[in-house]
Amino acid sequence: MTPRKRPGAGVPVRKVARRSVDSGSGLAGVKVVVTGVPVRMSRSLLESKVRSAGGVVTTAVSGVTNYLVYGAQLEDGRPVEAGSKFRKAAALAASGSGVGLEVLSEEDFLSRFPELLADIQAPATNLATLEPSHPLATLWTERWRPEQPADFVFNHGAFRALHDWLTAWPAAAERGCLLCGPPGVGKTSAVLAVCKLLGYQLLEFNASDTRSRKQLQGR
Repeated sequence: MTPRKRPGAGVPVRKVARRSVDSGSGLAGVKVVVTGVPVRMSRSLLESKVRSAGGVVTTAVSGVTNYLVYGAQLEDGRPVEAGSKFRKAAALAASGSGVGLEVLSEEDFLSRFPELLADIQAPATNLATLEPSHPLATLWTERWRPEQPADFVFNHGAFRALHDWLTAWPAAAERGCLLCGPPGVGKTSAVLAVCKLLGYQLLEFNASDTRSRKQLQGR
């Protein structure tokens, strides 16, 4: 089995003197951004442990970020390299700006700061090293995503309305359809299932990466 290229490989790192930190912890005062889905622990737990060690967790990469830590893949299943945080971190590292940003995998980050692994049991399988075709390399939510109308256990009325609208499109009175609701109710799954059922090829844009008309038209 040919191992996949590590996402952080080839990203230049500018070695500069960093601000002094508390000798009690190597993470004291260090600014960390986490992206993607970690393997050893949940993302919220990893961020909590960084804060407990004196680190500062932020949601966006900037010139004062010390580490970008990436998981096995993004939340929507895309490779971490496709994420806006990874791309911005790579650009900052290449330009040599900022405080000396380093892009590390979860494994490398935890190896550098092993105190974060306290009370964490080692996984039986390292998901980060699996081939994309391996069943365990797919997020649980993607592996068991509903694909047929019968797979949905609620919101059948909304699913039928979406199906009827797309069946009538483009003759439908409304040219667009807006699905709204809290996370996890099945908005994306419904769109994927209806498009598959009606034979449509789906073109998907992620709001985290495509935010303007120019970017949409460029795609």
